[in-house]
Amino acid sequence: MRILSSKTFSYVKVFNQVAGACVICLVALLAVVMLFERFRHYTRSVYAQNVLNTSEVAEISQNLKLGYPEAVSGQNVLMIPLYSEQTYTQGFRDKHALGNAVNYLFFDGRSKTSNWLFETSDDLIVDVNRVPSGTNSAQPTRVIVYALARRDTNGNGRLDPEDALTIGISRPDGKGYKTLLESVSDYSGLQMLNPMEVSLVFASDGKNRIVTVSLDDFTTIDEQVIPDTR
Repeated sequence: MRILSSKTFSYVKVFNQVAGACVICLVALLAVVMLFERFRHYTRSVYAQNVLNTSEVAEISQNLKLGYPEAVSGQNVLMIPLYSEQTYTQGFRDKHALGNAVNYLFFDGRSKTSNWLFETSDDLIVDVNRVPSGTNSAQPTRVIVYALARRDTNGNGRLDPEDALTIGISRPDGKGYKTLLESVSDYSGLQMLNPMEVSLVFASDGKNRIVTVSLDDFTTIDEQVIPDTR
């Protein structure tokens, strides 16, 4: 039987020490990579839409810019959104709220005049619906209906579709705006049943409701509470 010399044992010992050091270095390197990836995950920029930050804690940089003009059907009027672009820091992250409509500019092609829908641009416009003059959607626009987030009712420091909504209406040139509904917790939408009226379906105060509005003077014609199903 061959007996290993002390020199051979020394080589084996050195090899084991080197191998152990390499393993430790590899584990440490993997740990550093994992920590770096986790840090990058928590510090990367976040982009959001349909959100308007109102928090007084965050330092907010805001830029307002006009969007793409769209023709209001059959009215010789352009409807141009005003978008809010916000940048703010939350924790280690830079957050960007882009493409959020806060107002509309209307340009009358006949008189070559323009007007804003709202005097200020503090509200988040969640939804816009152009209602035609008849039940055929290809007919000229009769009125425009808006869903707005005006107050941070859920206390998350921002305006978003989860807040209680305000539903308003205007003429197709953006004039004559009137608030129809407030404190709407869930807005399903609207539908025309005849050329003179539009019905809005929504939830408020824990009840589902249908309100019918006159398209002539924007007054409420009827309001129904939808019975709960069993």
